[in-house]
Amino acid sequence: MSKTLKTISLIVSVLLVGLLLKNIFSKPEEPINSEIYNLKLKPITFPEKTFPYYNQDTSDPAVQYTRLWKLSELCSQSSQSCLKTFADHHPNNLVQRQNQTTLYGINIGTPSWFELTTAFENYASEVCYSFSGKEMEIEYAKSVKQNLNEDEIVELLKFFNTDLGKNIFLQAIKQMINF
Repeated sequence: MSKTLKTISLIVSVLLVGLLLKNIFSKPEEPINSEIYNLKLKPITFPEKTFPYYNQDTSDPAVQYTRLWKLSELCSQSSQSCLKTFADHHPNNLVQRQNQTTLYGINIGTPSWFELTTAFENYASEVCYSFSGKEMEIEYAKSVKQNLNEDEIVELLKFFNTDLGKNIFLQAIKQMINF
């Protein structure tokens, strides 16, 4: 055996013995008491985003047609679903699931931790409430006006007020919700 090979074998052996001794003499990690989390983590609160008031002309047929689609409600449901996803990935939940007291080198319960969680919550609110249901209605009404004239919109409204129109409309809404 060459001298270099003997030296490498000796180094590897010393490293393996060192790891073995470390494992033998180190005590196992104790699970973190859940009370630590209760004491050091503030509740998850996503700030509510306020939107400007939009005064819509409810006599406008395009607005009436747009409101049939319940875009404000769909937008609200979408935002709530978005916040649930963000809550699952909230730093508080990550450390608890991983049974840790630090994340990205930041200890829970410290001012830096609260800055991290507050920034996360603010970001989530901005993303999930990037636009309001009313803004969605306004944009959709503009689109309807670009593609249909007022008489066509009025005819659509009349149709959707018939039994057949209501049935077709309900089926369309169900498909949108289940999509």
